[in-house]
Amino acid sequence: MLSRTQQAVLDFDRMSDNLRRIADDRHGTGLMEFTEAFVQSISCFGISELNARQAERDKALALRDARLKSSIEASGYYNEKGIRLLSGARGALKQFREELASFPKDLKLSAADIKATHQEIRDAVAELEIKATDAEKINAVFTKGFELLSAKGALALPDYLEEHIADLERIRRQPDRGAVENIPVWKVAAIVVAFGVWIWTLFRCKWWGSCSLKEGLAYATIFWIAALISRFC
Repeated sequence: MLSRTQQAVLDFDRMSDNLRRIADDRHGTGLMEFTEAFVQSISCFGISELNARQAERDKALALRDARLKSSIEASGYYNEKGIRLLSGARGALKQFREELASFPKDLKLSAADIKATHQEIRDAVAELEIKATDAEKINAVFTKGFELLSAKGALALPDYLEEHIADLERIRRQPDRGAVENIPVWKVAAIVVAFGVWIWTLFRCKWWGSCSLKEGLAYATIFWIAALISRFC
């Protein structure tokens, strides 16, 4: 039987398969390698937080000094491992940037595509069992991302991903690891990065006809966010 932590990682990994399918466009490997490193880093951060919560409970109740020490050590170990994996993700972005140069030159999306996809995602966000303020926070992530891609197109993606991977690393290096508020800031940072992978669906569909991925994109996006929020509390 799996432990709670093992089950959480397994569930999150399964819910990340859609991200992997989007990134594996059969025309390059940079985004695919980036996505795999990113997913693995988030799993490590999740394990870190589960151990941190265990340590907090044990400390509050003055229970089991040995487990308290073990949980604190495990939290630190997995947080550092996640940070190291972000370095691998950053390295893969260099390859993705080079691959974009050989992709179709029509690198922008239509305003209609962006508007329709954003509306679908907003509708899906509204169904998440979260506070209204958290829903607004998540929607703000998508709004900013769509505005950037509307203005600059696919060529903006490597810079977008690199910037927000750096933000995620900075947050995880903070003393509190960004693990505060209803939806901790580190999870919001992870959603910002994942957005850059999800939106690749629209470019794939436009260039190479991978339109089956576009159907259900909104719900696949929300399921991933729900898994991130609920499995790594």
